[in-house]
Amino acid sequence: MSSASRGSRLFIPLVTTGALVAAGAGAYLRAGEQGLHNGEVREGEAEDEVVRPLALPDRIDAIVVGGGPAPDANQVSLEADVRLAITTFGLNAVALFAGGPGTRSVQVADLEPRGDALVSEIGALLAPRGGRDGHYRATTLPLHGAGTLTQLESILELAITQGTRPLTVYVAGHGDGGESPIDSRTLFWGGDALDALALAEWLDARTPSRPVRFVVTSCFSGGLGEIVFEAADRTRPASAQDRCGLFATSWDEEASGCDPDPERAHHDGFGVHFLSALGGIDRDGADRRDEIDLDDDDVIGLYEALTHARIASRSIDIPTTTSEIYLRVVAPPSTEVSSLGEAPSLPEQRALIESLAPAMGLGTEDELATRLDEVRARKAEHDVALAEVTAETDEAYYALTAEMLSRWPVLDDPFHPDFADTITRERAAIERYFDTSPTVRRYVEVDEELSAMGSVDLSMRLELSLLRRLEQAYETIELATRLSARGGAEWERYLALRACEWGAP
Repeated sequence: MSSASRGSRLFIPLVTTGALVAAGAGAYLRAGEQGLHNGEVREGEAEDEVVRPLALPDRIDAIVVGGGPAPDANQVSLEADVRLAITTFGLNAVALFAGGPGTRSVQVADLEPRGDALVSEIGALLAPRGGRDGHYRATTLPLHGAGTLTQLESILELAITQGTRPLTVYVAGHGDGGESPIDSRTLFWGGDALDALALAEWLDARTPSRPVRFVVTSCFSGGLGEIVFEAADRTRPASAQDRCGLFATSWDEEASGCDPDPERAHHDGFGVHFLSALGGIDRDGADRRDEIDLDDDDVIGLYEALTHARIASRSIDIPTTTSEIYLRVVAPPSTEVSSLGEAPSLPEQRALIESLAPAMGLGTEDELATRLDEVRARKAEHDVALAEVTAETDEAYYALTAEMLSRWPVLDDPFHPDFADTITRERAAIERYFDTSPTVRRYVEVDEELSAMGSVDLSMRLELSLLRRLEQAYETIELATRLSARGGAEWERYLALRACEWGAP
């Protein structure tokens, strides 16, 4: 998912940690050498045992990184995805998550309301904030360290020269978007962020001995797909390195998958579908190997797992890959191709069309185009109405805060020394005000209307995401057919990227 505010963070590019590596492979664990307590100590409880980071495996075949920049961005679904990734990628996987082993950094939704109901109501009115309906617990993941950008880089520096077998880097977290693909950023614990330019330049300056494949599930993660080009620059050639990526969504869209709901069966993000598919099963554990293994070679590769996620998930995700990004840059226009010939074999695109089109009640590409136009028109109309209600809600909010704070000036600051005393002394008056004030009633009404319109907006976005997956599949077949007809080095590079993406973990 995206972070709460772009303006509150600075982009910090990937920096070299050669000194750390030169000092020894365990340098990145220095912060954990003293150990971390597995959770906070509450009254009446014994102190929990110290949790220490795991030692690195002799060979690293996968790096799994999870979590956002702070605890309120570490939903339990991310921890569950990291746990599944650790299991999927095996003993040679290095795992990094949030603040590291034992840190109390996993957000879990409360099943029942907690705390002072009046204080909760005040907070909801005057200072709404996500996460108040949840609690935090220590992560129970077996970890090698914290999910920081620096630790990821130090491990990546070690791993890219360990043999010739492919290296998979799986990142489950949050991201920010921007005006172009190059502006999209993936966020890490502590606030550092990574964009395609920083990652491409870091890789360009090195000589990996093995293919490197990135799988990123954050919002706007498709922006990292620009690493397919030298210096992440579309005007330059594709990188000669054997590197590729698969992403939960496009550079300009949010992703799902950051859910504090403790019930795993309720999670529907890209990660749970993708990782389950690598094991030959669907999200609910049913055997789907025959459906997922598109080339019938008894091995499930990354692209096949992504295809299953595209078909099975009912979320706002619009997955993409480096080969698809590259294709849209280099494929010739139809006017430059005199004879197309036979379309190339793209089983993943055809499988998606054969599964998703009937599910959406569509028979042809023309029907898809008509439906897309209709939904986009409805969405544009709804966006205008949504903006109007948002403005009304803002107006009602400012009227409410002015009225409340003129009577109780510290109610919007629970850290003020007079806050607790005000609640104790004025509780009856505040409750009566909530029950009788027309200003409160007006704000609640427009806020509820805004929430209802938000639900409609989400429903439209879900429909659009499925339609856009279909649109993307038809377009990929068309562009690949053109590029195949022209042939040459760019066609060969496209095939090499697909081979990188199809590889098994």
